[in-house]
Amino acid sequence: MLNAAALGGSSHTAVSHSPAYSPDGTWIAFVSDASGSENLWIVRASGEDARQLSFESGLSFNSPVWLADGSAILVRRSKNQRDGEIWRYATDAGSSAPLGVRGHFADVQGPEQHKNTLYLAVPSNSGGPRPLRRERWQIIRWLRDGEFAAVIKTPGGALRPRVSPDGR
Repeated sequence: MLNAAALGGSSHTAVSHSPAYSPDGTWIAFVSDASGSENLWIVRASGEDARQLSFESGLSFNSPVWLADGSAILVRRSKNQRDGEIWRYATDAGSSAPLGVRGHFADVQGPEQHKNTLYLAVPSNSGGPRPLRRERWQIIRWLRDGEFAAVIKTPGGALRPRVSPDGR
């Protein structure tokens, strides 16, 4: 737990979670409620220079992942457990934009990046409400040009894909 005052917030004890090291190991992205609501933050691995990248209220954030070049962080953000979308936050200016994945799926979990490919978990019945049964989720590969393909289609659960270092 971090003291919110150390992150520029109020004096309450902040709940911080989901740390992710930058590709060069010098920064850590994490989610914290130090500002009063959950938002995306970065801090140097030494613990100095904490910066808030998102300034939202009433949203949940999870699963931050750095782009390979360190220029941005992908993070799932949602209003509730059923409407997740992946957003991209630039690390230099904090500008943000949705990836547009949610236009194809009712919910999105993940993300995981390997080279120029983004892996996500999505509900297989994308037209309806988020299922509670595990066999309804699948892993997809989302390419930067907006195309996607199912990687795992068999019955079973899938919520946060992880790619091995060699990509196999």
